[in-house]
Amino acid sequence: MKCSATDFILALLKRCCLALALVLSVAATQARAQLFGDGSDGDHTVVGVEHLVAHMDYNNLTIQAGAVLETHGFDVRVNGTLINGGTITDNFSGGNGGNGGNRGLGGTTGPGMGGSSGFSGAAGPSGTGTGGNGGGGGGGGGGAWDSNQGEVAGGGHGGFGANGGRGGGRVRIYARELTNVGGINANGLPGATGTSGNTGGYNAYTEALIINRDLAGGGGGGGGGGNGGNGGTSTIVYAIPTSIGSVTAFGGSPGGGGSGGSGRNTNYNAGGSTSEYLGGVGGSFDANGGTGGRGEIDAGASQTGGGGFTGFAGAPGVVTLTQSTLCYADADGDGFGDVADPGQDVAGACGAGFSSNNLDCDDTQSTVYPGAVEVPDDGIDQDCDGLDNVTCYADTDGDGFGDVADPGVVVAGSCGPGFAGNNTDCNDADNTIYPGAAEVVDDGIDQDCDGFDGVTCYADADGDGWGDLSGTLVFPGACGAGYAPNDLDNCPLVANPGQLDADLDGHGDACDNCEHVSNPNQATTIAVTGDVNASSSLTSADIIHMVNYVFKSGPDPIPCTAAGDVNCSGFVSSADIIYLVNNVFKSGPQPCDVCQAAGLGLSCP
Repeated sequence: MKCSATDFILALLKRCCLALALVLSVAATQARAQLFGDGSDGDHTVVGVEHLVAHMDYNNLTIQAGAVLETHGFDVRVNGTLINGGTITDNFSGGNGGNGGNRGLGGTTGPGMGGSSGFSGAAGPSGTGTGGNGGGGGGGGGGAWDSNQGEVAGGGHGGFGANGGRGGGRVRIYARELTNVGGINANGLPGATGTSGNTGGYNAYTEALIINRDLAGGGGGGGGGGNGGNGGTSTIVYAIPTSIGSVTAFGGSPGGGGSGGSGRNTNYNAGGSTSEYLGGVGGSFDANGGTGGRGEIDAGASQTGGGGFTGFAGAPGVVTLTQSTLCYADADGDGFGDVADPGQDVAGACGAGFSSNNLDCDDTQSTVYPGAVEVPDDGIDQDCDGLDNVTCYADTDGDGFGDVADPGVVVAGSCGPGFAGNNTDCNDADNTIYPGAAEVVDDGIDQDCDGFDGVTCYADADGDGWGDLSGTLVFPGACGAGYAPNDLDNCPLVANPGQLDADLDGHGDACDNCEHVSNPNQATTIAVTGDVNASSSLTSADIIHMVNYVFKSGPDPIPCTAAGDVNCSGFVSSADIIYLVNNVFKSGPQPCDVCQAAGLGLSCP
């Protein structure tokens, strides 16, 4: 077998494609293990509260009802089944909530101090929620002062602003089969409640041991509530969703504001040189602290401090639920993956160069895939049904060769009984006639269906179209150059196209040594002219025979009339008798040749 350069290149490319397919197959197996883990951490059951300190690759994971798995932002991969009857959460990796503002102090001989503003929540690692902002501190209550007597009643201190809630963490779960009847969340934590303001001070005293007097300080403002932490991210990737259940990433609920401190009633007029002071303003931020109440010196009530404001709920986080797809290498880009590829799990849809099925029986040919147009009789299974389409032709005589006149019918696989995969039988009614059958020579039938009957041909040395008795050869259909379809040449070495044989001795005129006198053996001497009585010599008896023939209608000369034409005049007469007398008795001229005489028209069969 010879291989061209093209054959070599095609073979090399095929080997490269097979090697590439093997590399892709190995890579696919590794990638599949990476998405859902390799199960190297085995089977595990959570019964209480567990905290992860690293990424985990479980084989199967069960979380019992009431149990909690704190992921701390680490990935949970389950190569088998995850059954969650408890809670999977991350309350630790989100951003810290901002601290609340400090409280304002109540006034004595002056107004109350203002509360300080709350602080911003911190951002957590990527994928986690930012902590909630802290609430503002409450303002201090205003004081009451009798400067003549030197008596005071201090305002109540404001409440502390509440801290914001921690941001939601990052929960990432990759499970081949998921049953979630508990909860999976990356919720933000709630903001804290601001503390209440203090009650204002009260001072009752007697002036000069005669007049009763009293003073009351204003109540402190309540601290502002903390904001809830922002939600984190809950990312769930699964292959088989037996039950998705509850998966959340809510923002934390807001913290309430602290209540204001109460004022106090006064029963008497203070009189004299006295002062009532206003409370301090609450600290600001998302949730402001309450303003402190005003102090009281005359009969009446000091003001109650204002309540702190409620914080804001944290913003919701992100929940992503993605069903994985088992993808297979699609090297030829026809949309069908390699049947030999074990596949790889990917989150979501397959990317370029991959397909969600592995139905391609030849991933090196883009024209071969399920549903492709099948090309009959090419030995290639284009539509991947396991069979090449073949054209079958009626084989009526059962010799394995179909009828040349049958247009055929296309079937998948192989032809059934009564049909053949070819239409080369030139006579489907005779099972002895088919391509390659033994040819019967000279019967007028083309047994081997080559278009010709075998004919026996004979060497035609002189090229006159008439064959010789020797040198046979079988030709298909007709004899070739130098051969004739018969062995009847009466002049094998001399061309004699008409096969003329005047004396009918089997030797053609063109080669007969005595064409008018039968001479089958082509003897050199046939007869002696004048020997009319066939005695093999010329004597007076021949002269008498001639006299009887010419003058008395006696017997014909032997062997023929031409034997009596001794002077080759073309006829027998008395002149021939005289010629013969001169020869016999007077040693006259020899009689002419009988063949020459016969050629002059005298009969000599």
